[in-house]
Amino acid sequence: MSTPAARLRTLRENAGLPGWWTDAELETFLQGQSIPKCKAERDRLEAVADLGCCICRVKGRGYRPAEVHHLRTRPDGQKYGAAERASHLETIPLCPTHHRLGPLGIAFHSGERTWEAQFFPELYLLEFTNSWLEIVSERTDPIPDGGRT
Repeated sequence: MSTPAARLRTLRENAGLPGWWTDAELETFLQGQSIPKCKAERDRLEAVADLGCCICRVKGRGYRPAEVHHLRTRPDGQKYGAAERASHLETIPLCPTHHRLGPLGIAFHSGERTWEAQFFPELYLLEFTNSWLEIVSERTDPIPDGGRT
């Protein structure tokens, strides 16, 4: 009988799984939990959260700390199913109020259609976020307050 370490080594060699996964991450994957994110995805999630809420910014309320919202709308305009989730690259920054805590029409998860009618479609906000990330990444001068003003 093979040891757990030998099974993990065999999986890495034969299954095409990322070699940089730690044994703990691979065990998590094998137990059916969330797949660990690659560096590009981790960097994207961190950068999106650092932007602050895109709704608060657009509405002139300035920087508000953000959570990362995974889009519910596919790039083709169709909706993801209940058991599906957008990739970590299809994300926008929303403060807790605009993401999940606010009432109908304020929080996305309180009523998606009402929220989009009140604010903007998710795909528009994804384009806005991607453009914003490009601008921030091209800056060479320090941004006052980390770009939070």
